[in-house]
Amino acid sequence: MNYENPVATLFPGAAGRTVAELARQHALGRLVVDVRSASAAAAVVPEQFTRVALRLALLGLVTFPVGEQVVLVPEHVLWPALAELADPQPRIDQLLRRVAATCSPVTRIAVAGPVAAGTARTFPERLDVALIAPPGSVSVEQEDDVAAHLSRALGNACSVVVVEDDEEAARLLPGTGFRVVGAEGIPAVR
Repeated sequence: MNYENPVATLFPGAAGRTVAELARQHALGRLVVDVRSASAAAAVVPEQFTRVALRLALLGLVTFPVGEQVVLVPEHVLWPALAELADPQPRIDQLLRRVAATCSPVTRIAVAGPVAAGTARTFPERLDVALIAPPGSVSVEQEDDVAAHLSRALGNACSVVVVEDDEEAARLLPGTGFRVVGAEGIPAVR
């Protein structure tokens, strides 16, 4: 999956890039968006951007008329869903916490790589995972199950290793996007 711009992945072309940019603007708290600058940021010509914004006005996400500016309707019920889709990192961390909680010896999960960094664009760009647990407490079967589950849930490849502590995880995993996530009920460590 493309974690760099998930909205544009689901809705290809000008429509996806426009919606992604408007969702970004909404997340920044902007109510009025300049079509020229927003279309440039979205890599969409202003006329296409305006056409997509008109369709969003029909859904109530922006107000009529749509001209040189787009006025967002901040309280619209779809903005939170679009914001969550535009920034999947909190959902990824929630998934990792649930996975750690189902594998009882695991206290934390360290992650790194393009998915963790939010830069993955294709399936082969993977999530590197280190299950932090006491030595010998996680079976190879559990390791494989976690890798398969995360690969399915994320839409990207996933590699899994078992380590004793955060320092070993930091040595084994790539530095890009590295972070440690606690199991449910255990706070995350940065």
